[in-house]
Amino acid sequence: MKRMVFILMLLECCFISNAQNVFSSYTPSGQLLYFYLSGTEAVMTYPPAEIGQAYWEGYAKPTGHVIIPDSVFYYGTKVPVTRIASYALANCGGITSIFISEGIRVIESEGFAFVDSLKFISFPASADTIGSYHVNVYCLDTITFRNPTPPAGAGNWMCRNGHGFPSEICIPCGSYDEYYGLVSHLNPPQNIWYEPGIPGYNVDVVSNYNERGSVSIHEQRGNIVSCDSTCIISATPNDGYRFMHWSNGNTANPDTLHIVGDTTVTAIFSDVPDLELCMVSVEDGHNMLQWDDAGMCAAYRLYRESVVAGEYEIFAEIPSDSQNVYIDSTSRPQTRSYRYRISAVDADGVEGYLSPVHKTMHLTISQGVGGRWNLQWTPYEGAEYSTYIIYRGTNAEDMEQIDIMPADGNTSYTDEESPSGDVYYQVGIVMSNPCSEAPSAVSAKSTSISRSNIATNSSVGVNSIEHDGINVYSRDGRIIVDGIYDEDVMVYDIFGRIVGDCSQELSTGVYLVKIGNLPARKVVVIR
Repeated sequence: MKRMVFILMLLECCFISNAQNVFSSYTPSGQLLYFYLSGTEAVMTYPPAEIGQAYWEGYAKPTGHVIIPDSVFYYGTKVPVTRIASYALANCGGITSIFISEGIRVIESEGFAFVDSLKFISFPASADTIGSYHVNVYCLDTITFRNPTPPAGAGNWMCRNGHGFPSEICIPCGSYDEYYGLVSHLNPPQNIWYEPGIPGYNVDVVSNYNERGSVSIHEQRGNIVSCDSTCIISATPNDGYRFMHWSNGNTANPDTLHIVGDTTVTAIFSDVPDLELCMVSVEDGHNMLQWDDAGMCAAYRLYRESVVAGEYEIFAEIPSDSQNVYIDSTSRPQTRSYRYRISAVDADGVEGYLSPVHKTMHLTISQGVGGRWNLQWTPYEGAEYSTYIIYRGTNAEDMEQIDIMPADGNTSYTDEESPSGDVYYQVGIVMSNPCSEAPSAVSAKSTSISRSNIATNSSVGVNSIEHDGINVYSRDGRIIVDGIYDEDVMVYDIFGRIVGDCSQELSTGVYLVKIGNLPARKVVVIR
């Protein structure tokens, strides 16, 4: 009878179909595991299986060191993992060690059955139930309990075939009496650990910037730290500094360090202040960024949203002693709006936090009934404002305010008195917190007003300027000046530095063209 029961159990182990809506997720140790939802929580299970199919048949089985996570993402929502189902890793014989994260409360019977290479397993302090006959192995070396009291079922935590006791068992410090029955039941193991520790897993804690801060870690013994496959690391910045991130990219402080082998971790500290954009605007056909001097930094890094929403790429890095304004010569505000961020970088190359996002306005026009023009624009993002200003002109250089309207969510306007012929429009907002000191390279109209692109019905567009019978425009990377004049022509960049004359090819950007004593004209050159 006993033999028949055993055969039935074996069939149940190997040929059960899980009918739940199973989904997969990668673990911190890099393996693909499987889960299903139980209410608002996740349960770790085995992959979807057909009737008669053995566990994990046809799937890539996890191997080596496996970390079972405390949460997974289900269609973008973070869901806590609270339970490990029976046979979740059954037949995964290549697994050598298992670390179960805190937060998992229930570990059902035989969750790791037939994991024949398992040497080490660590149960979390949160586990209040561990099913009996949990593994079926011959050579388990170490069991670690992190709960100060034995979880329900732990007394039956022996190998299913009746032998193969672990050589070591680790129990929380001061918990010997609580675990006495379990230790005795295991016959007993050769070594009993009364604090977290597993030989051979050492952590070297290093701070690259020792004058900036220090790092502490649990269970430190001189320069060597031993942990039961995880350590809690804490970074403490000195006065004037702040913790930025760990060398592995994690930003949590304290952070949990999962240890697979000997590990080195570095804390990154910085003294750069938070940096924010005052505003972004459109100036002479390209986007312009302004910010206040951050102080105590070596450079500024400018970021622009990539083709993937929410991801930002560095498109410029400029020294901190330059003007706090930058023209994004690769932008095309006539086509679309852009999102930007900025950060400060110290002399050691350590970067501060990325600023909040600022986004430009994008204006389009369409012809309405009776010669009217309809304006439509995307709202500014990143600053507080309460009023939109509507500008109009018969050329791009001579525009006047024609109306104002509340910024209450309405982003459209109809000009009922538009003149005939070419007409140019622009939308602006008055910034609530402009830069404290406007850079000298910025025109007076832009110190506190963020403006959209210029929308026009003109076939010439906004890259051509005609004044005093002289037409100034760009073509094929050169500035062209047509008309009758006797004066010298000089070309300057947006910061007022001499570039040369009209005879040379120029890179994409905004330039000032000066003809004798006539007012300078701004021209956009696009290669």
